[in-house]
Amino acid sequence: MSTAPAFTPITPTTAVRKIAALSDRYCRENLCATYFQKNSLEKDWWSGLRLFLNHSFFQGRRDEVSEKVEAVVMPLLSKYFEGLDASQIGRIDFKQLAQELRTAMSQGKAGKGGDAKMLVGIFEFVSKLPQKNLTLYQAAEKLIRSVFFFLLFIVDDVERFDFRGFCGRWF
Repeated sequence: MSTAPAFTPITPTTAVRKIAALSDRYCRENLCATYFQKNSLEKDWWSGLRLFLNHSFFQGRRDEVSEKVEAVVMPLLSKYFEGLDASQIGRIDFKQLAQELRTAMSQGKAGKGGDAKMLVGIFEFVSKLPQKNLTLYQAAEKLIRSVFFFLLFIVDDVERFDFRGFCGRWF
């Protein structure tokens, strides 16, 4: 007859300490990297993209699997893109990159074909952005949405609202 392990109740103080420790660890491991600093994200397209990729690998599967995909893929992506001037992104052979990603993932027994497709799609999208910086693009999109919803909130009569006059005051 097997017995279940003993359950040790946790005090609220201990729970808060554990949560705080996890928070500190998260900040240390994910937010304190130099490529996650605001200045770096705004000026370096690759830093901004690494922030995005850091979250893209974790797509609803176990963290261990996502970490394995990230460990296999990031060195290859760094070889292609780290130090590359943003204007050169469009010159990358994306079919070749996709093949190398699939090969690396199959050799590392990590990820699937959809991961390679997702990554190549991201780089193709970034190559079409004017500034080639996904972070700046996302910030601009968020600003536009915020202004739009702000206007919806303050404008009673959309049909009579002087949008040009309003924008003229701000831009």
